[in-house]
Amino acid sequence: GRTAPWVACPFLEDVGEGIKKRQRTPVKRKEGASVATVTTLLRFWAASEQRYRELGRHHDADRVLRHQICVILGFFGMRRKSEIGVGADGRLGLRVGHIALVRGSHVRMFVGGQKNDPYNQGDDAPISWVSVTGIKVGETFDRYLRRLRQCNIRIDDPLICKTGFEGGRYVGFVAPTPGKCFMPDDCFRNGLKACFVDLARPENEHVLRAHAWHSLRRGGATAAFNAGGGIKGVCAIGLWRSERGVLPYALASFETKLGVAKLL
Repeated sequence: GRTAPWVACPFLEDVGEGIKKRQRTPVKRKEGASVATVTTLLRFWAASEQRYRELGRHHDADRVLRHQICVILGFFGMRRKSEIGVGADGRLGLRVGHIALVRGSHVRMFVGGQKNDPYNQGDDAPISWVSVTGIKVGETFDRYLRRLRQCNIRIDDPLICKTGFEGGRYVGFVAPTPGKCFMPDDCFRNGLKACFVDLARPENEHVLRAHAWHSLRRGGATAAFNAGGGIKGVCAIGLWRSERGVLPYALASFETKLGVAKLL
């Protein structure tokens, strides 16, 4: 009936937790999504959206349009999944009113206070209207916001809405319920399998499993850093709390390292 000493003493309890952490199997870090992968996926979805509209399959078209917005926010906006939709705790991320279109220049989004915001004030983060690779980010947002207005989605509703049915009839986008995630890892992976046929083969399952939602945020940070954005610039867009926090995300490519080496 005696209390274990590591439970009775807070110091020993902390030491015990530290030992447990070190004994755990190291978590395998997700691969960052490359610019080429994201660009190809977005173009594939854009073509699918247009084809579905022409066929009158508006449910599939809306679903694919929503996926494009999610990937754009994750990669070009470097947003976490919890910052985009409704978290499991019911905390709301981006709302429709948090997005403003500055046509021909950029898409401005206001990101509310998150764990990396000590004062819980939130901040603005822009996304270029057209990416360097030619992805028409602004036009995609314009199509999505117009579709939300057609479905009577209000500006204080979540930006990422679900598709709804009434009596077996498709009614368009509807406001989501708390705790529902609309771009889970499996959905992102299914998009990769549909776009890149080789990934659907069983022998490439490990490649597919190495990519998840966080691959977008990590890939966007790495791409921006190697394009010359610098650590401070990446921090400003992704709203990392410190430069130290962004270092595991913004990985220098060999070309970047070689460029620095040639300065010496």
